[in-house]
Amino acid sequence: MDETNLTIKPYKVAPDEKRCQAQVKGQRRCVVVVPKAAASGNPWSWQGCYWDHEPQAEVELLKRGFHIAFAAPDAGAQGKVWDMWYKFLTDKHGLGRRPPSSG
Repeated sequence: MDETNLTIKPYKVAPDEKRCQAQVKGQRRCVVVVPKAAASGNPWSWQGCYWDHEPQAEVELLKRGFHIAFAAPDAGAQGKVWDMWYKFLTDKHGLGRRPPSSG
């Protein structure tokens, strides 16, 4: 995501990149991990920070068909970044707009 105008463009991760740390100046890293088989309604979970620390919950959600979304944190513009990322995920990629119901 471009930090100036909040536009989002696809980026292919290098095969040897193990962590979500490669940042380009003026760009904010946003990631979606796609499950092998998406659950009905394309549910997803927001991961706000610590992308690779203790991922047990995210691994289980992926197994259950959830997508996992992440946007690199920034205290100064987080609200705008997250708003644009949400809009991109729901409008452009059809991920669920609301949390799945439990019943």
